[in-house]
Amino acid sequence: MGTRRFSVSAREEIHDRIRGHADAAGVDISTYLIAAAVQQMIRDDQAAASFATIDAEIAADTAGS
Repeated sequence: MGTRRFSVSAREEIHDRIRGHADAAGVDISTYLIAAAVQQMIRDDQAAASFATIDAEIAADTAGS
């Protein structure tokens, strides 16, 4: 599996905060941002799964209206 590159732009103060947090964690910015993105994707997937049943019920109810 290959590696692909992202280009990310941020305001200077956000960049500095990210760098500070990455430094404190002992990792580079890329590793820090990927870890943060992966954690957010996990939360998104968990939220989607927890609402899947109710979303399906709402869709069925609105389709039958």
